[in-house]
Amino acid sequence: MYSTVHRYGARNVRAALRYVRDVLWTQMDATDPTSFRPDRLTVLLSGSSAGGFGAAYNYHFLLDDLQWAHTTSLLDAGLGMDNGGPDGVFALAATALLPISPGWGILPYFAPYCGLTRRRGA
Repeated sequence: MYSTVHRYGARNVRAALRYVRDVLWTQMDATDPTSFRPDRLTVLLSGSSAGGFGAAYNYHFLLDDLQWAHTTSLLDAGLGMDNGGPDGVFALAATALLPISPGWGILPYFAPYCGLTRRRGA
């Protein structure tokens, strides 16, 4: 029996960014004579590993919805989407599983529930 797991990462990130926008808006209105303008912000949206995907998929939200025109996205160690070719992400994963060069020799370190596990010394 399978169950569905609902994930709401994008909704959570966007709600948090709206909150940040509202805090900045309030502070800038209270302290700056020119008030809040989204084009005055310089923003860096960053994510590492799986967070790199979150940063990539939510980058447009900062540009389009929040209109933070001076936003840069920095993705660290997040692999690209698979292109379906022999040089895609799945090929990289298969290479990483190789027990010898150029693989990373990670197979013995997988958790037992991964189904690919080969215990050290086995």
